[in-house]
Amino acid sequence: ATDTLAAMDIADRAMLPEYAVRIKILLAAQRAWIAYRDANCDADYALWGAGSMRGLARVNCLMHMTAERTLELRAYAQHP
Repeated sequence: ATDTLAAMDIADRAMLPEYAVRIKILLAAQRAWIAYRDANCDADYALWGAGSMRGLARVNCLMHMTAERTLELRAYAQHP
């Protein structure tokens, strides 16, 4: 995804510099998403209290959310 967005930024930098910020925006979005993912999966963990399944619940949450995000990022890479 970053290669695609970097190429788009380079292409726009001369004529439309205000749009040549895709990489910066994607990195900010990714950092915010990681914070959201961690908080969301911490909530799954907390729901189990002291139960032995809490660790598995958190790992399962992390796995599913990361897989979904990976598909989203792949879509960015395929953007025309």
